Formats: sequence, C-alpha cells, structure tokens
Amino acid sequence: MTSALAGAVNITLYRGHARLLSPREVETGAERVRADLNSSTSAGGRGYPNCRAVEPSYNLVVTLGESVTEARKSGRRALVGERPMTRVARAIERGETQGFMRILVDGDSKEILGATLVGTGCDEAVHAVLDLIYAKAPYTVMQRAMHIHPTVSELLPTILGDLKPLD
Repeated sequence: MTSALAGAVNITLYRGHARLLSPREVETGAERVRADLNSSTSAGGRGYPNCRAVEPSYNLVVTLGESVTEARKSGRRALVGERPMTRVARAIERGETQGFMRILVDGDSKEILGATLVGTGCDEAVHAVLDLIYAKAPYTVMQRAMHIHPTVSELLPTILGDLKPLD
C-alpha cells in the first residue's frame, strides 16, 4: 500500500517480509526511492523523506537526503555518525533493538546531508534531523541539544558528537 500525505511524505507499507532489511539492502532501496522522488520533486533541493514499515514487527526504515554512496560520489568532505539500536534506551525498553541510526554531515558547511534510520521510533526521531536540513542549520545546533529520556531522538546529539570521516 502506498500513499502520499500532503505531497510531502511518501509512506510505503511492504507486506510479507519475514525479516528486517540489512543495512546494504536499506541503502540500495533508499537510493532507488531517492532517485525516483528527486527526479520529479524536491524539498529544499534535498528530496522528500521516505518512511517504510517492514513486517513482521513493522520496523521502520526512514531515509532522507543523501545516502553514503551519493556522499562518496559527490567528492565533498563528508562525516558520518552511526549508532546501533542495541545502544538506544527506548529500543531496549521496548525489546525492539534491531536497526541503526546513521547521519551524514558536510565536513565544511556542517549542514546535514542525509540520514538513514532503521528501527522503532525512527518515524518520530527523523523530524529533528529533517528540521535542521530545511533550516540549513549546522549539525552543532542539535549536537548541543538535550532531548527527553527515554526516546530514540535523545541519541541524535550523541551520534553527531561522534562523527568520523566517511571513508
């Protein structure tokens, strides 16, 4: 089932999947979705966010902006931060620790290039990242923020505080 909400968010529900997608499968699928969405629409030149729920437990796959592959191809100096859901208190509390959160940042402008979030609560956490992208604000704004505990978004500043150069 696919629908567009107010022309801004494409939500697709995939039925019949028996497992959570691997990070590579997520990245490959996300690149296809971005290419399709960016070919006809854009939001601030970055494309629209995409959220998919994957059965059996409706784990969420949320993508926005550039992928790791696109950042590498661009030739810009990019930074990446990643955290497994096994190290996120809300995911542990819910017993839903499959997945990860990854954020890409431009090393020079400090703007967020994109993100891939997979797991429980990512459909909510993504909005904190999305707002910074739309505002063209540096990632340091969120890095210094304090989020409510226990939430998935409370780890976004931690991820941004542990950025490393993208190989």
